[in-house]
Amino acid sequence: MENNDAGAVRQKYLLHFFYRYLSSSQQSADTLEQCYAEVLTFLKGCHQHIFHPESICLLTSILHVLVCRTACPIDKKLRRELQETVYLLCASLSMAAGVTTSHGYVWLQRNTAISVPHPLPSSPAASLPHSPVHPHSPSLFKDDLSVLPSLESSSTAAPSTSNVPIHHRLQMPTIQALAVLSNVLSQFVDYVYSESEKDKIKSLLSAILYHVWPHLSDHSSENRLCYEHSLSLLTSLTDFSAARKSWKKDTANLFIHPDYFDMPSSCVDSWLTVIDNLMAQDETAMKNFMSQIKPISVPLMTKEQLTKLAGLIKRLAFVLFAGEVDQYETILQDIQDKLLESLGSLVTSSQVLLCYHVMLLRFSPQNLQLIWPTVASESTRICHLLYKILQQLVGIQSVTSPEEGANYSSYKPPSTSLCTVYLNTCQLVHTMLMMSPERLPQFQHIRWHFEVTADGTGSSVLSGIITLCDKLDMDLVTPKSVATKLKDVKRIIRKLSNSVSSHASLKSTSIDLNETEETLKLMFLNN
Repeated sequence: MENNDAGAVRQKYLLHFFYRYLSSSQQSADTLEQCYAEVLTFLKGCHQHIFHPESICLLTSILHVLVCRTACPIDKKLRRELQETVYLLCASLSMAAGVTTSHGYVWLQRNTAISVPHPLPSSPAASLPHSPVHPHSPSLFKDDLSVLPSLESSSTAAPSTSNVPIHHRLQMPTIQALAVLSNVLSQFVDYVYSESEKDKIKSLLSAILYHVWPHLSDHSSENRLCYEHSLSLLTSLTDFSAARKSWKKDTANLFIHPDYFDMPSSCVDSWLTVIDNLMAQDETAMKNFMSQIKPISVPLMTKEQLTKLAGLIKRLAFVLFAGEVDQYETILQDIQDKLLESLGSLVTSSQVLLCYHVMLLRFSPQNLQLIWPTVASESTRICHLLYKILQQLVGIQSVTSPEEGANYSSYKPPSTSLCTVYLNTCQLVHTMLMMSPERLPQFQHIRWHFEVTADGTGSSVLSGIITLCDKLDMDLVTPKSVATKLKDVKRIIRKLSNSVSSHASLKSTSIDLNETEETLKLMFLNN
């Protein structure tokens, strides 16, 4: 085959035609099985002469059609040849995902940061891929088509990419390779290998994931598409117990990385699946993670130690959130002990409250009895602190004329960490008020202390907070970070007063907490 640009374009169109031909519904499984060996020979032959990433994507997608639409061959020789072809194509595709020839990303090792590509003039290879789905193509293969070159036009000229960010144009071969791998790899593992062939599975996945981990370590906006496709690939593999050895160690390292929660909100659900599989499939995984949380002498810890502890508690909350109800009831006492010991600092307290928030949803009423005294006392104490802070702010503004501005010279504003504690507490109280008596019977004894009416009036501490928030001019509060947090507090409490009235008639029924779970997902990203 030709290696020049015209030959590369011709290769892509011919391979795309062959892909469409095989994936057509007119091709029966019997027809494909009759030419099974010939297609494998063709793919291996093409692999020796084709080096362009888009063409490798097409070869891999052709193999995917063959594997998914036919039974796995019984003949040992043919099966071995199939496995060799899968390894060759997927390994080449993963290299394309990790290294873009001439201009792009190069890793020297898996922990190396991704370099920023330099702007290049647009070229046909850099154009955005697009492919229409044939009306008769099986739905199983539609995902593959989104990353294949377009056959709409017979012209070899590339479409305009002036409105495409330069880093996306430079990354396009990498994005294509990751997208195809995320669509096909799990099915290759499932259909081509048996449970007894764990060594072959590990060899295949280790070669591929070596080029994927750097993308999951890079949280920059330029790498977002690669990050999302890499996460999709990882998520598709975590359901296979035979593949566990290939991903568990590096995934655990990613989980404790300081930038772990710097992710798009669309990726949270995928990470919940990955982390649940990481912890649930191995009894020692959760035990090893818990051993890292050491809240000893919290008041004496340095700022760096407190930040690390807070990060681990936040990750503990994420693990519990990823699991099922009462999944971790056997270690509930250990969890409670570590959370109690971590309440001695504002840096860690906000994450402890986030963890308690998650536990309200992930433990049954019987198990919640263990943590309830702490949840009740901390919620009450912090709400009263918030009331006093707002009272002080309102007092300062009330004795100062609007022309002069508020005099804060004798006022020490709350820290951002303290405002985060207030915010997390209000979110926690909001969830408790929304839960039915059957789901949280313990709360009914102190519900009166937090309940508010639809108009925000009443004698509860939250009613007092609402009144003070209405009197307070947030635009005059300094610093701005504190004002922003207090605005969020006001928004949550106002939302609470509206929600309580709408759920007043549902006290004996279970409240739909889907909205609360969505809020928790965002709290992990924003805290």
